[in-house]
Amino acid sequence: MAKCPNAYTFSNSLSKSLNSSKTSKRKALEALKQDFGNWRQTRDEWVKENSLGYDSKISKVMSDAYARANSRLEKEVISVVRNGFNSGKATVAELSKQIKLKTGKAKVYAETIAVTARMMQNRSNYLEQALKAGVRKLKYVGPPAERDFCTSHLNNTYTIEEIQNMSNGQGIDVLTGCGGWRCKHSWQSVHEPILQLAKEVQSGKLEYSKTDIKQDFRDHAKDFGFETEEQYIADAKEKIKNADFILEQSSGKGQTQLVFAKNDSVVYADFDGTIRCLFYSEDLKKTLKYQGAKKNWKLITKNA
Repeated sequence: MAKCPNAYTFSNSLSKSLNSSKTSKRKALEALKQDFGNWRQTRDEWVKENSLGYDSKISKVMSDAYARANSRLEKEVISVVRNGFNSGKATVAELSKQIKLKTGKAKVYAETIAVTARMMQNRSNYLEQALKAGVRKLKYVGPPAERDFCTSHLNNTYTIEEIQNMSNGQGIDVLTGCGGWRCKHSWQSVHEPILQLAKEVQSGKLEYSKTDIKQDFRDHAKDFGFETEEQYIADAKEKIKNADFILEQSSGKGQTQLVFAKNDSVVYADFDGTIRCLFYSEDLKKTLKYQGAKKNWKLITKNA
């Protein structure tokens, strides 16, 4: 990451203008706004460059926070100069010192926003892979905590749903932002036994992916003799709940699914109970042996 532009200081031309007894307050403020605006533009370009590649939610957090900081900073700088003019006592050197303090803090704000966004994106990428692998619980890990939020949750384990309902009090998503700005903590995957997950899918609420059902029904309904999607879905649910074999399938891309085999059928499902597809097999045991040899499927349990 390139360095953020330094704190704002008066340009030589502006310093001369402010020192001139011929310069009116109105002209001085206009000159200040222009000079300050040039510095702002450099910072804006730095922040924009350091926000590339982030997903839309994270970019919005970054841009909204930066906009609020910019608005507050501009008001503070103008206020410092106006008060100095009105008092009739403040020198240009004194004004410059006060503004440098204000914009020095703004430099820290900009860096905080950029660093936080980068950390949020890294966590987002990690979580995406974890969710694809069927992870449903996460542990809050990292260095000794200082913030109340981090102290309360450090080394504790929660479900994804529990984390989504948390608040760190800083207006940042807890899943990707953890304790807030510049938080050094993170969420670590907790891998539950696959068989336990499979049993929960069998006993839980099963849903069929709406985007998959039409294509799947069109491709495979004739194999089973079904006339409606409802019949097709009902059969898939029955096969899952009463499967003779439960297996784990890995795609090779970090994505894992459950496979439920019964009689002449194989059903694929996600760990949240979403049914993906139902296949017909003329010789189920032969299919299981073939997929096992290719290491596509790993047997979890056998009920038959």
